[in-house]
Amino acid sequence: MPPCGTRSGPNLLRRITPPSSLRSYAKLRNVYPLIIFIAESSDGTLIGFLEANLRSTADGCDEKLPVGYLEGWFVAGARRGKGVGTALLRAAEDWARAQGCVEMASDTDISNTVSQRVHQASGFTVSTRGVLYRKPL
Repeated sequence: MPPCGTRSGPNLLRRITPPSSLRSYAKLRNVYPLIIFIAESSDGTLIGFLEANLRSTADGCDEKLPVGYLEGWFVAGARRGKGVGTALLRAAEDWARAQGCVEMASDTDISNTVSQRVHQASGFTVSTRGVLYRKPL
């Protein structure tokens, strides 16, 4: 199993998201802690990551406690099914417990059936389905 480490903060984020996201990220950091768990191959190649955050609430979760939330979760195709995603998720769950959470939540696109199967195989249950709206200003 490749090592699963933790890194938080803009250095790793800069490697995996466009620089324009850093301004929004910096504002978000003042509200909720974001942590990024990474899995690397023995030669240091990034083979997976999971971004976790705390949210004050999430659909279907206890509204009295913060919720650990999976903001992003990816494992390289050749490494899928080998326990990398599970190791990342377990690290995020341990972190969320240490923050006082008793639940994790996540979301995925309704058309992403692979992600839905992985979530359900990992112990997540569907809490609700919704319609998302946006309005340009």
